[in-house]
Amino acid sequence: MRITSLLLLFLSVACLASPECFDLMKLDYGDELAPPPVAGDCFPNLPKEHKEGFAVGGWDYIKDTLHTRHVDENPFPLTELFLVLPRGEYGMACLKVNASRDLRNFDVRLDGLRGEAGDIGLENVRIARVAQSTYYYQGDFLVEARHATVSSGALFGVALLVNVPPGTKAGYYNGRLVLSADGVSRHVDVVLCVPAVDFPECSIPLGFYMPYFASDQGGREGRWAAKDYKMDSQKTYFKFLKTRGMNSPTIFHYRPEFKTDNSKEIDFSTLDRLVSLITEAGGCKGLFLDLRFLASTAKDFAKMPAYQEAGLDDIAIYRDFVAQLCKHSEAKKYPPCYFMSEEEVAYHSDKRQTFLRFGLHLREVAGEDRMILLDNPTAAQIDQGIDFGHSMRYKRRQYNTWTDKGLAQTAADGDEVWSYNFGFRRPSYGILLHRLNSQGHHQWADVWGKPWTSTVARPDGVVSSIRIESCHEGMVDYRILSGLRQQNADLLSSLIGDLPVVNAQYHHAIDARGLSWVDMIRWRAVLAQDKSGIIGKRVIGGEPMLRVMENHQAVVETQADLAIRALLVADDVERVPTWDEKRCLESNGTGPLRYMLAKERRNREVSSSDEEFKRINQPSYAGAWVCYNNVGINIIANQNHTVLGKAQLLDNDANLWTEDSMEFFFRLPDGTMYQLIVNSSDRKTWLKLGQVLESSTINVLSRAKGDHGYVQDIMIPWSAFGMEGKPKEGEAWTFNVGRQFHSWGQTMCWARVEESFLEHEKWGRLVFSGSGSLYLKNVRPGHLYEGLNSLEGTLGKAVDGWLRLRDGRGAVLGEKRLQAGTTDFVLEATVSSSSAPCVLSVEGDDGTVHDRSGLPIQVHAGAFRSYPQSVSCLSGDVVSSIVDLNVSPAVLKRDGFDLRLLDSAGAEVHRFTDVSVPGTSFKLWLKTSGLGAGKYRLRGMVGKRESDLELVVYPR
Repeated sequence: MRITSLLLLFLSVACLASPECFDLMKLDYGDELAPPPVAGDCFPNLPKEHKEGFAVGGWDYIKDTLHTRHVDENPFPLTELFLVLPRGEYGMACLKVNASRDLRNFDVRLDGLRGEAGDIGLENVRIARVAQSTYYYQGDFLVEARHATVSSGALFGVALLVNVPPGTKAGYYNGRLVLSADGVSRHVDVVLCVPAVDFPECSIPLGFYMPYFASDQGGREGRWAAKDYKMDSQKTYFKFLKTRGMNSPTIFHYRPEFKTDNSKEIDFSTLDRLVSLITEAGGCKGLFLDLRFLASTAKDFAKMPAYQEAGLDDIAIYRDFVAQLCKHSEAKKYPPCYFMSEEEVAYHSDKRQTFLRFGLHLREVAGEDRMILLDNPTAAQIDQGIDFGHSMRYKRRQYNTWTDKGLAQTAADGDEVWSYNFGFRRPSYGILLHRLNSQGHHQWADVWGKPWTSTVARPDGVVSSIRIESCHEGMVDYRILSGLRQQNADLLSSLIGDLPVVNAQYHHAIDARGLSWVDMIRWRAVLAQDKSGIIGKRVIGGEPMLRVMENHQAVVETQADLAIRALLVADDVERVPTWDEKRCLESNGTGPLRYMLAKERRNREVSSSDEEFKRINQPSYAGAWVCYNNVGINIIANQNHTVLGKAQLLDNDANLWTEDSMEFFFRLPDGTMYQLIVNSSDRKTWLKLGQVLESSTINVLSRAKGDHGYVQDIMIPWSAFGMEGKPKEGEAWTFNVGRQFHSWGQTMCWARVEESFLEHEKWGRLVFSGSGSLYLKNVRPGHLYEGLNSLEGTLGKAVDGWLRLRDGRGAVLGEKRLQAGTTDFVLEATVSSSSAPCVLSVEGDDGTVHDRSGLPIQVHAGAFRSYPQSVSCLSGDVVSSIVDLNVSPAVLKRDGFDLRLLDSAGAEVHRFTDVSVPGTSFKLWLKTSGLGAGKYRLRGMVGKRESDLELVVYPR
């Protein structure tokens, strides 16, 4: 009887043991944590009662870090975290917290996870706060959730990690996450769905790049191994990677060690130890070795007299090195090994020389099945078929970008697509891999100096990060989509087939779609496979709710300091511009470029006074001016402290930005994005949606400013934008200017982004307004609408005379007498499509035109355009769309805006009353409470005009 009791006690204790994925997590990082960024009010539209003490909101960890894009405009409080996880797997849900006053003793707890079939014990739960390291400054580490003091305005994240033990019964498990601090508490419901499906295990190698040596083995900390990546931490580290599904690393800079001095017999003891730790941890599906140092060592040996006398050149020595490695790996029964002779050979001449000299010999000695080509070709090179993988027929091609044509070519060759460096974001480790049919994936890098460290490895545990957990979430997506591929490949293709595979375009798409899209892909894949009838039946109660908010993007774009008025110059300016300082005015210039916002905040945090902040927050001067004519856009760029002519890279090089350079970004009204990079040697790269285009039609003329800088005069013809001529007067493009000043480690911009030039929602405007100084306050995109228009604005200077709106034939559509000393105006006029193009002019009594601005007419049949035009969600979720009404503010004021929700048959489900919109552009938020699965239309009406926003709701 006593033995039975002890056995039951032992079993009960064993059942309460934490799963390995959490046992290996260390939540105590140390003393190198930065305080949470003070970001002010991050939830401007949230009701005040939800912000007392602190506010809680959702966190799109896929596209937002805690140091970028702080503002969450969602007006609805976060009420639920919904997780979908397979049995035997764990996953993550995140939220962010914003303090509205100083707080003490912040804490987060989960009260349990209870289901109809039983409970999931709290030993399967970890709750962490997300904190930035002052040392590993890219690492958003997971640390203890408790926080003794929180400053007013602070913003930080909370990650909830839940493990689903093997054998857990399918169904829903419910709990409540309680956040408390200083007498204030908030709660968020937690719902975990466990499908009745056993999904396939991940069959392909996933991992990170990491240095061969630990920092205490000569790994050159700060350049290679991070200071905490030491020999005594490696065992725990690789076990940790196994629990994340990432234990198939690429080992970089493998340096051969020798048994005796001046001998070429390799001692493999260090490599053996490393491989044994990886294989003992489990889950290794392949080991990848960069062998560039075999080549450099062979070159060194070939210079020694002893080897010269023996007639051994570098090739012979290299082949012997490779033969030793292959023989040893077979004898020691290494996991599948894949070798590369050199990395990223598309652009670096020294690397390419190594690749071309030694690559063929590596293939001959090691064999085709051991080879992998790691390269970074441009999309243009892949499409043109001039990449090394295709021309040299490598069976495994691991690229950092792909194209649909390249994927088809590789399939036709019978070779394999592999991928790397698409980012730490969750889709890179899941959805993207199925889109590519990638057979392996790695990300640069972990435990590699300060910039590329996302875990802190120690003997007693590993400090994880949002980056790593996001990659693991992608691996869970990969497993679920693998099951869908087996059961319904057509559905999988319809879900992810439109995801771009060119690296830059992929990131643009993920930024636009975000976490909600990725979660929806996982959920729809689960619903298609789970036929048990246990899940997918929840409908959130209540009734639909709608909020209309000012479009933050529109507000930013109407700020006067974010608009450049391109100067219209003489049409006889040639394609190669000539110097003319008269083209550099205040109205068509950026002024001095400034640091990105994230950099400025870091400067503030490390400054002890305002004086110190002002001193360290002044980058090297750079600025730009924009002109245009019938030929194209003419940009004058002025930079200090960079020597003209020292850059090395050539035209059409996607890596041109890695040298001292200027970058110019254009987003046309149709959403197409162009980018021009010009380095300090006048070399240029022209990109459309991230893909390199031919740049020979773009001309650059430069002159040095002594020894302290230079000026470049750049002409981009309209044909480069796919246009036949200049835009209509008054047309506005989204625009930004950036500078990469690597010599001083400075990155600057005009319209201030957080950490990436590609954050186009923060760009300013480039207005093709001639030389005019008319400023319209209420016409955001710079155009009129059919029907009644009321134009409000200001003049650059007071004029005695008339303000007149004329149509394309010169007829006056409306006019206003201007009084001396007055610069503000209101003018009403009615226009039609036949009036285009209109011109607003300031005219003297004698007919002299003092100022003018072109105003295109926007012609659309419906009531509005929405971005996106259709949205999908789970029942009860919140969806949003930017809405641009196709009517003037005057018509909107007269007729109002009516919104109603219709089902798929056209029957009215709900009518939203008292809808008040702030203008012709706004953001619409819809909470889908009470809506069951099905298709709906949100119909908006202004007078007799109407348009629909399509909505698809899925059950929970």
